[in-house]
Amino acid sequence: RYEGDVKTPTDKWMVLPQCRINNSSSPVFLQWNAISCFQDDPSAYPLESYEVLISDKTSTMADFTKVHYVESEKCFNPNESYIPYNRSVDISAYKGKDVFIAFRLTTSGTGSRGMFALDNIKVFGDATIITNNINETYDEKTVKVFPNPANDFVSVSSENNINKIEVFNLLGERIYVSEPQQTNFNIYTSDYTNGLYLIKIKTDKGETLKKINIIK
Repeated sequence: RYEGDVKTPTDKWMVLPQCRINNSSSPVFLQWNAISCFQDDPSAYPLESYEVLISDKTSTMADFTKVHYVESEKCFNPNESYIPYNRSVDISAYKGKDVFIAFRLTTSGTGSRGMFALDNIKVFGDATIITNNINETYDEKTVKVFPNPANDFVSVSSENNINKIEVFNLLGERIYVSEPQQTNFNIYTSDYTNGLYLIKIKTDKGETLKKINIIK
Protein backbone atom coordinates (compact mmCIF):
# COMPACT_ATOMS: atom_id res chain seq x y z
CA ARG A 1 0.00 0.00 0.00
CA TYR A 2 1.19 3.51 -0.80
CA GLU A 3 -0.29 6.37 1.20
CA GLY A 4 0.81 9.88 2.03
CA ASP A 5 1.18 13.48 0.98
CA VAL A 6 1.12 13.45 -2.80
CA LYS A 7 1.42 17.09 -3.81
CA THR A 8 4.73 16.11 -5.42
CA PRO A 9 4.42 13.84 -8.50
CA THR A 10 5.62 10.31 -7.82
CA ASP A 11 6.62 7.25 -9.81
CA LYS A 12 6.49 4.08 -7.70
CA TRP A 13 7.39 0.60 -9.01
CA MET A 14 6.74 -2.83 -7.53
CA VAL A 15 8.43 -5.71 -9.39
CA LEU A 16 7.34 -9.27 -8.55
CA PRO A 17 9.68 -12.28 -8.45
CA GLN A 18 10.38 -13.74 -11.89
CA CYS A 19 7.92 -16.43 -12.97
CA ARG A 20 7.84 -18.96 -15.78
CA ILE A 21 4.74 -19.03 -17.98
CA ASN A 22 4.72 -22.52 -19.40
CA ASN A 23 3.79 -23.22 -23.00
CA SER A 24 0.50 -25.05 -22.40
CA SER A 25 -2.83 -24.96 -24.22
CA SER A 26 -4.64 -23.11 -21.43
CA PRO A 27 -4.89 -19.30 -21.38
CA VAL A 28 -2.93 -17.44 -18.71
CA PHE A 29 -4.36 -14.46 -16.84
CA LEU A 30 -2.90 -12.04 -14.32
CA GLN A 31 -5.47 -11.00 -11.71
CA TRP A 32 -5.34 -8.54 -8.80
CA ASN A 33 -7.41 -6.33 -6.51
CA ALA A 34 -6.70 -2.62 -6.40
CA ILE A 35 -8.07 0.70 -5.29
CA SER A 36 -6.52 4.09 -5.91
CA CYS A 37 -7.54 7.69 -5.42
CA PHE A 38 -6.08 11.09 -5.04
CA GLN A 39 -8.06 14.08 -3.85
CA ASP A 40 -8.78 16.48 -0.97
CA ASP A 41 -12.52 15.79 -1.04
CA PRO A 42 -13.64 12.11 -1.09
CA SER A 43 -16.41 13.08 -3.51
CA ALA A 44 -14.00 14.71 -5.94
CA TYR A 45 -12.89 13.17 -9.21
CA PRO A 46 -10.04 10.72 -8.50
CA LEU A 47 -6.85 11.45 -10.41
CA GLU A 48 -4.58 8.51 -9.58
CA SER A 49 -3.49 5.99 -12.22
CA TYR A 50 -1.31 2.91 -12.49
CA GLU A 51 0.15 0.58 -15.08
CA VAL A 52 0.81 -3.15 -15.30
CA LEU A 53 4.00 -4.03 -17.16
CA ILE A 54 5.84 -7.20 -18.18
CA SER A 55 9.45 -7.88 -19.12
CA ASP A 56 10.69 -11.11 -20.70
CA LYS A 57 14.28 -9.86 -20.42
CA THR A 58 15.52 -8.34 -17.16
CA SER A 59 13.98 -6.48 -14.24
CA THR A 60 15.48 -3.22 -15.49
CA MET A 61 12.73 -0.62 -15.95
CA ALA A 62 13.67 0.03 -19.58
CA ASP A 63 12.89 -3.60 -20.50
CA PHE A 64 9.25 -3.49 -19.38
CA THR A 65 6.28 -3.24 -21.76
CA LYS A 66 2.94 -1.85 -20.61
CA VAL A 67 0.14 -4.42 -20.92
CA HIS A 68 -2.61 -2.68 -18.95
CA TYR A 69 -3.47 0.82 -17.76
CA VAL A 70 -6.02 2.06 -15.23
CA GLU A 71 -6.86 5.72 -14.74
CA SER A 72 -9.10 7.03 -11.94
CA GLU A 73 -9.53 3.59 -10.42
CA LYS A 74 -11.94 4.31 -7.56
CA CYS A 75 -12.60 7.23 -5.26
CA PHE A 76 -11.56 6.36 -1.71
CA ASN A 77 -13.58 7.81 1.14
CA PRO A 78 -11.66 7.49 4.44
CA ASN A 79 -14.99 7.60 6.29
CA GLU A 80 -16.47 4.61 4.49
CA SER A 81 -15.54 0.99 3.90
CA TYR A 82 -14.44 0.12 0.38
CA ILE A 83 -14.12 -2.90 -1.86
CA PRO A 84 -11.11 -2.93 -4.22
CA TYR A 85 -11.75 -3.49 -7.89
CA ASN A 86 -11.05 -6.95 -9.27
CA ARG A 87 -8.88 -6.53 -12.38
CA SER A 88 -7.33 -8.97 -14.84
CA VAL A 89 -5.35 -9.05 -18.06
CA ASP A 90 -4.58 -11.87 -20.49
CA ILE A 91 -0.83 -12.57 -20.58
CA SER A 92 -1.00 -15.69 -22.77
CA ALA A 93 1.27 -13.94 -25.29
CA TYR A 94 4.16 -14.63 -22.91
CA LYS A 95 3.78 -18.42 -22.90
CA GLY A 96 7.09 -20.23 -22.95
CA LYS A 97 8.92 -17.28 -21.39
CA ASP A 98 10.35 -16.27 -18.04
CA VAL A 99 8.89 -12.91 -17.13
CA PHE A 100 8.94 -10.16 -14.54
CA ILE A 101 5.59 -8.53 -13.72
CA ALA A 102 5.52 -4.97 -12.40
CA PHE A 103 2.95 -2.51 -11.11
CA ARG A 104 3.75 1.16 -11.61
CA LEU A 105 1.92 3.89 -9.71
CA THR A 106 2.01 7.39 -11.18
CA THR A 107 0.57 10.27 -9.17
CA SER A 108 -0.04 13.65 -10.80
CA GLY A 109 0.70 15.67 -7.68
CA THR A 110 -2.43 17.85 -7.66
CA GLY A 111 -4.01 16.72 -4.37
CA SER A 112 -3.10 16.41 -0.71
CA ARG A 113 -4.25 12.89 0.12
CA GLY A 114 -3.23 9.86 -1.89
CA MET A 115 -3.76 6.16 -1.37
CA PHE A 116 -3.18 3.04 -3.42
CA ALA A 117 -3.85 -0.50 -2.19
CA LEU A 118 -2.89 -3.63 -4.13
CA ASP A 119 -3.64 -7.19 -3.01
CA ASN A 120 -4.38 -10.77 -4.10
CA ILE A 121 -2.03 -10.77 -7.10
CA LYS A 122 -2.38 -14.13 -8.83
CA VAL A 123 -1.46 -15.76 -12.12
CA PHE A 124 -4.15 -18.15 -13.31
CA GLY A 125 -2.86 -20.80 -15.70
CA ASP A 126 0.30 -22.85 -16.08
CA ALA A 127 2.90 -20.66 -14.40
CA THR A 128 5.35 -20.99 -11.50
CA ILE A 129 7.77 -18.79 -9.59
CA ILE A 130 11.42 -19.33 -10.54
CA THR A 131 12.85 -20.07 -7.10
CA ASN A 132 16.48 -19.98 -8.24
CA ASN A 133 16.12 -16.23 -8.66
CA ILE A 134 14.67 -15.66 -5.20
CA ASN A 135 17.34 -14.74 -2.70
CA GLU A 136 16.63 -15.77 0.85
CA THR A 137 17.58 -13.20 3.44
CA TYR A 138 19.55 -15.06 6.05
CA ASP A 139 19.86 -13.79 9.59
CA GLU A 140 20.77 -16.90 11.51
CA LYS A 141 21.32 -14.96 14.75
CA THR A 142 17.81 -13.54 14.93
CA VAL A 143 15.42 -15.64 12.79
CA LYS A 144 15.32 -19.43 12.45
CA VAL A 145 12.90 -21.70 10.58
CA PHE A 146 13.01 -25.43 11.34
CA PRO A 147 12.79 -28.31 10.60
CA ASN A 148 13.53 -28.02 6.91
CA PRO A 149 12.44 -30.24 5.17
CA ALA A 150 9.28 -30.32 7.25
CA ASN A 151 6.23 -32.55 7.56
CA ASP A 152 3.46 -31.61 9.99
CA PHE A 153 4.73 -28.27 11.26
CA VAL A 154 7.37 -25.57 10.87
CA SER A 155 8.69 -23.60 13.84
CA VAL A 156 9.67 -19.96 13.49
CA SER A 157 11.93 -18.53 16.19
CA SER A 158 13.21 -14.98 16.49
CA GLU A 159 15.11 -12.90 19.03
CA ASN A 160 12.71 -10.08 18.15
CA ASN A 161 8.93 -9.95 18.27
CA ILE A 162 7.32 -11.62 15.23
CA ASN A 163 4.70 -9.22 13.90
CA LYS A 164 3.56 -11.11 10.82
CA ILE A 165 4.12 -14.43 9.04
CA GLU A 166 3.00 -15.15 5.47
CA VAL A 167 3.33 -18.39 3.48
CA PHE A 168 3.26 -18.41 -0.33
CA ASN A 169 3.12 -21.31 -2.77
CA LEU A 170 5.00 -21.39 -6.07
CA LEU A 171 2.06 -19.79 -7.88
CA GLY A 172 2.65 -16.72 -5.77
CA GLU A 173 -0.60 -17.26 -3.85
CA ARG A 174 -0.62 -16.39 -0.18
CA ILE A 175 -1.99 -19.49 1.52
CA TYR A 176 -1.42 -18.53 5.14
CA VAL A 177 -1.08 -15.38 7.22
CA SER A 178 -0.80 -14.81 10.96
CA GLU A 179 0.20 -12.00 13.32
CA PRO A 180 1.70 -13.90 16.28
CA GLN A 181 3.10 -10.96 18.31
CA GLN A 182 5.53 -13.33 20.03
CA THR A 183 9.04 -14.68 19.49
CA ASN A 184 8.21 -18.36 18.83
CA PHE A 185 5.46 -19.66 16.59
CA ASN A 186 4.44 -22.91 14.88
CA ILE A 187 2.92 -23.14 11.40
CA TYR A 188 0.99 -26.38 11.01
CA THR A 189 1.59 -27.83 7.55
CA SER A 190 -0.15 -31.21 7.68
CA ASP A 191 -2.62 -30.08 5.00
CA TYR A 192 0.11 -28.77 2.68
CA THR A 193 1.04 -30.74 -0.41
CA ASN A 194 4.65 -31.74 -1.03
CA GLY A 195 6.79 -29.02 -2.51
CA LEU A 196 8.58 -25.74 -1.96
CA TYR A 197 7.04 -22.80 -0.11
CA LEU A 198 8.18 -19.29 0.75
CA ILE A 199 7.82 -17.86 4.25
CA LYS A 200 7.99 -14.11 4.78
CA ILE A 201 8.62 -13.15 8.40
CA LYS A 202 8.24 -9.58 9.62
CA THR A 203 9.78 -8.69 12.97
CA ASP A 204 10.43 -5.44 14.80
CA LYS A 205 13.80 -5.31 13.02
CA GLY A 206 12.66 -5.94 9.43
CA GLU A 207 11.63 -8.72 7.03
CA THR A 208 13.19 -12.11 6.37
CA LEU A 209 12.40 -14.46 3.48
CA LYS A 210 12.92 -18.21 3.84
CA LYS A 211 12.33 -21.25 1.64
CA ILE A 212 10.92 -24.44 3.16
CA ASN A 213 10.38 -27.84 1.62
CA ILE A 214 7.40 -29.98 2.65
CA ILE A 215 8.05 -33.72 2.32
CA LYS A 216 5.66 -36.38 3.64
